[in-house]
Amino acid sequence: GAEADFAEAGYPVLGRLPAILSMRQLNRGIESLAISPDESTLYFIMQSPLANPDAATYRASRNVRLFALDLATLQVTAQYVYVEDLFDTFGRDDASSQHAVRISEMHALGDGRLLVLERIDHTTKLIEISLDGATNILGTAWDDVATAPSLEAVDDLAAVGITPVTKTLRFDTTDHPEITNKIEGIAFLGDGSMALINDDDFGIAGARIRIFRVYDHGIVLD
Repeated sequence: GAEADFAEAGYPVLGRLPAILSMRQLNRGIESLAISPDESTLYFIMQSPLANPDAATYRASRNVRLFALDLATLQVTAQYVYVEDLFDTFGRDDASSQHAVRISEMHALGDGRLLVLERIDHTTKLIEISLDGATNILGTAWDDVATAPSLEAVDDLAAVGITPVTKTLRFDTTDHPEITNKIEGIAFLGDGSMALINDDDFGIAGARIRIFRVYDHGIVLD
């Protein structure tokens, strides 16, 4: 619904995303993209729950929206619910509220499975999710700002007929104090290792950029 705002951009702007995303909290928009191995689908997930209907709801909510977009048609085909871990389960942080949790990266593994990076500041979790059996809420009442309670305000998803994506914890930096803060990037390398990189916040507030390579037998700092 905002495509007309970009009429003078000098390049095409298509209004393809659900209008409900206009309810995103400031600086908590789409931060993670992943393309399926067969390059047919682009997955994207919000960094945090929407401020739907207000910022107080965003601060308390754990329900994050995950989307699938068909790259051939550039149409969104699915929307799922990802439920954040509780803020007090991030072992190296002393957060006092749920909105401290963020989703900062995602990698598509294939067969409807993705690896999601969920973090606060000092703790990063890598969580494998499966879309198999999850409820597709695209185009339902949950995309309508008039729906009350909103998706973000719902505590019991089962009670409203929604099955979220399945989550399996694969890696937790609580167990690896040698890994620095604010890990926000993932890459899989040709030798089977996984690379992690942190955000240095422009060198103003964050730690110096470091790259860690994770192997089955341990972690190596590059």
